[in-house]
Amino acid sequence: MTKRLATALGCAVLLATTAYGAAAQAAVVRGDDHDNVLRGTAHADSIRAFAGNDRLYGLQGPDTMAGGTDDDKVKGGPGADVLNGQDGNDRINTGHDDQADFVHGGAGNDVIFMTGNDTAFGDTGDDRFFASYAGDGMEIQCGAGEDTVIFNQPSPGAKRKDCEHVKVIPAG
Repeated sequence: MTKRLATALGCAVLLATTAYGAAAQAAVVRGDDHDNVLRGTAHADSIRAFAGNDRLYGLQGPDTMAGGTDDDKVKGGPGADVLNGQDGNDRINTGHDDQADFVHGGAGNDVIFMTGNDTAFGDTGDDRFFASYAGDGMEIQCGAGEDTVIFNQPSPGAKRKDCEHVKVIPAG
């Protein structure tokens, strides 16, 4: 359930609640056209940046995050996250947990750090993927551009498509 609250400035605020009227355990965090640092909570959050070189941190819970235009840093945390870089040369890090995250780099030359059974789409641009401890469910679709994937421990079941360069640099 949501409640619409009016403010003195005429803005609308949506408050998510449970069926019993208690506040829901999630946050909706929005940036503006400046450089923002946006942080989630320990719950399922929605975090959205706009213009500016923004930093987004999901913390715990299954978060949905989207950078905006310009060069953003997007970092997930524990939980099955959905991370979108959008336009710009973004750095996206899924975090080091055992949950399968879903990443879209967007337009630009992105750097994507992923682990386990994550799925990533580079989209357009010359993207670099750093895949740590790839699981059998890991999927990488590089997209248009001159893309590079670097594994530290590839799995025979990990899938990759349209990737121009693939390297293995063992951990250690």
